[in-house]
Amino acid sequence: MLNQAAIDAQSQLTCPRWVPEDRSSALALLEIIHPKVFAMLQITDTNLWAEFARSTECEQHIPDKISKVLTPFQVVLLIQALRPDRLVTAMTIFARKILGTHCILF
Repeated sequence: MLNQAAIDAQSQLTCPRWVPEDRSSALALLEIIHPKVFAMLQITDTNLWAEFARSTECEQHIPDKISKVLTPFQVVLLIQALRPDRLVTAMTIFARKILGTHCILF
C-alpha cells in the first residue's frame, strides 16, 4: 500500500475544485494505479462533471461520454475514489449488471 508521501510524489494531479479536498488522495491513487482509466475520466472538465458533483445519487449521473467507455468495475473504482458514501449502491449496481439479476438482497 502506498502512503501519502508516496502518493504525493508519484501523482501529477492538480485536483479540480469540484472534487472534495478529502478525496484528492483517493483520486491521486486512482491516477497512479489505473492511469488509463484515469485518463478516460477527463476529471479536470468541471462542466462535464457538474451534475455528478452536485448529485445525491452520483452513480446515476456519471457523464454519458464517460460511462460509455468505463466497465462496470471501473465505475465502482470511480465511486470509491470520489464518493465513497455511494459505494454500496455502486457495488449493488455492479453486481446486478454482472450477475444479470434485478434483485439482490442484503
